[in-house]
Amino acid sequence: MQVLIVDHQPNRLLDSSRVFRSAGYQILGAATGHECLRTARAKAPDLILLDAALPDTSGIDLAREIKRDLQLAGIYVVLWVTETTPSSIRARALEAGADGCLQRTLPSRELLARIEAMLRHKRAEEAVQAALQQWKDAFDAIQDAVYLVDTDYRISKCNVALAKLLGKPPSEIIGQHCYELVHGTAEPIPTCLQQRAHETRQRETLVVPMRDRWLDITVDPLFDDNDKLIGTVHVLSDITERRRDESALPQSHAELQKEAQDTGIALERTTEQLHTEAEARHLAEEALSQAHTKLEKQAYEHLAMLDKIQGALQAQTAQREQFEQKLAQSQEALQAESEARQQVEEAVKQARVEREEQAQDYAASLTKAHEELQSLRAALGNVADLIYRWDLESGQMEFFSDDAAKLYHDPSVFPRTAQDFQQAIHPQDRARVLAALQEHLASGEPFSAQCRMLNSEGQVSHWAASGTALQDSGGRPQKWIGVAREISAELQAQKEQRMEAVARLAEGLAQQFNELLGIILGSAELGLAQVEPSYPAYSELAAIQRTARRAAELTRQLSTIHRRQLAHSQVLDLNGLTTALRQVLRRLSGDGIDLELNLAPGLEPVLGDASALEHMLMNLAQNAQAAMPEGGVLLIQTEQVTVDDAHRQLHPEACVGQYVRLSVADSGAGVDQATQEHLFEPFFLTTEADPGTGLHLAEVYGIVRQHGGWIEVRSQPGEGTTFDVYLPIHKPADE
Repeated sequence: MQVLIVDHQPNRLLDSSRVFRSAGYQILGAATGHECLRTARAKAPDLILLDAALPDTSGIDLAREIKRDLQLAGIYVVLWVTETTPSSIRARALEAGADGCLQRTLPSRELLARIEAMLRHKRAEEAVQAALQQWKDAFDAIQDAVYLVDTDYRISKCNVALAKLLGKPPSEIIGQHCYELVHGTAEPIPTCLQQRAHETRQRETLVVPMRDRWLDITVDPLFDDNDKLIGTVHVLSDITERRRDESALPQSHAELQKEAQDTGIALERTTEQLHTEAEARHLAEEALSQAHTKLEKQAYEHLAMLDKIQGALQAQTAQREQFEQKLAQSQEALQAESEARQQVEEAVKQARVEREEQAQDYAASLTKAHEELQSLRAALGNVADLIYRWDLESGQMEFFSDDAAKLYHDPSVFPRTAQDFQQAIHPQDRARVLAALQEHLASGEPFSAQCRMLNSEGQVSHWAASGTALQDSGGRPQKWIGVAREISAELQAQKEQRMEAVARLAEGLAQQFNELLGIILGSAELGLAQVEPSYPAYSELAAIQRTARRAAELTRQLSTIHRRQLAHSQVLDLNGLTTALRQVLRRLSGDGIDLELNLAPGLEPVLGDASALEHMLMNLAQNAQAAMPEGGVLLIQTEQVTVDDAHRQLHPEACVGQYVRLSVADSGAGVDQATQEHLFEPFFLTTEADPGTGLHLAEVYGIVRQHGGWIEVRSQPGEGTTFDVYLPIHKPADE
């Protein structure tokens, strides 16, 4: 971490550098504004500390110049001030772009703590901006056109796909009526899905033409926490190619018929050719007969020449016999060809009928398969569980339900292989789940397991998974079909039911125990009133009285756990209440523990019981002191926050709205996830050496629930523990 200190006095520059180097920072120095800008552009430090007065400029003007420079605008800038620096100077520094002001005379530890808090705030802002950009990139990466429409038919958000489809930039789409942009009408069309979704309060779909394309429109209603309709989500899918494929089926059928007709025409031409050859043979026979008659006539007229031409006549006779034999063979061949032609014609007719039947069957099968596919997709899209298929050889996974919304808010980082999923399992659960999986693959026994999953931001959710392996012909596992379901809300409900049952039991015991304690205390006080301190049993009676009073305090704590109503309700300033307890909290923290308060200014008030909230703070401070036996830092912070749906998905006990968050953080050893599940149960101790009763955190839990809030725990072994208490902001009735 680099820090650039700008100061024209060498002694002060040396002192400041020594403080930051001791904390592990890398230090850069500058004596003038010009030198500061040159060093910042070359080294890009994480933080710049400016002296108010420099030889060539003022710290305020230098801060303004840094923030105007696009290369340097992201660097955190802090102005050195003194206790006597006027508030107007501090205000001018913040207006010029400085991120804060710090007194140079602060103790080193407090100075470093404030610097670290500023840098944490900067890193948090950068993380939020990165998360927003990732969400926008994922939204724009969706191929289908997606946009949100309010109840007035106006588009409030859209992705890049819709802008491309409409040929307009998003700035010309946001705020426009959806029917004007999509349908080109001045009012909603009669089949408007927006209106139908408002009436049915469920998903509506419609296929409509748009310009030269066909679109499949899906509309889902959106509701707020009070189940009030606040708008709809529209998804436009381009199904032009699919429609073209469906329309091409009749054309294929026509081409098949034309091919059959062409085959018939070819057969008819072959038949005509055979008839022509037969006529030619008949003409040849007639010519031969005429030649024979002429020869006989010449024989009678020329008897004298009979001997001479006899040999020739015999030769001609032999040739005629051969010709007759060939003619007979030709007639047989013609008959065979005629029979073959009839067989071909019958085969063509049969083939034509079969191809027509096959075309009809294919069209019907295609239509049925398309309908079944649409039904299956619609059914799986509404399933709350995560349904998947895993190829055991390649490791690739295919999902049949809305996978990205089940586990990850950012689909771009959703795991797509078995190895990625194994890495997403919580490290403490991974070995157990993988062992159960291997046992199932080896034995074929049913597989089911529960485990914690980590998303890309390191947040934990609880899941229950089951599945079975599909084997090939050789009995080897080949594919895996599984179902996973998030059970975070169920576990939270079970935890609340368990806490409710324990609290009711504690209250019942407290009531009965109070009756017995009343008798014991009364008897002890009567006994002490009747004997002198020198009496041998006086000390035993005093011990009984002290112990009974301590037991009475425990019963009061037990009653607090289950109490639902506030004893005294008033409008409170949580900052003022915390400040007033500063000295008490410091004494409770003990030696070796530094108490730091970081209270956000302008905090909205809360409605509550001042005594109960003070008691809650002291219990949390005592718990932190027990977690830091060798000393450390106890940090108490307040902040005004907005809880949204994303936060509620990670914390089922949360409610959407405006809250004041009170955070109590220690730098102790921290606790694991298994311990966190039982922190607020009565009589639960984190260690056997814990000197407490196990009621401090249970009492804190009861007080927070009485005030309509909830409490969250953030801890890892070796990284300390933070308790975040959320209390609802009080709004007057006229608001």
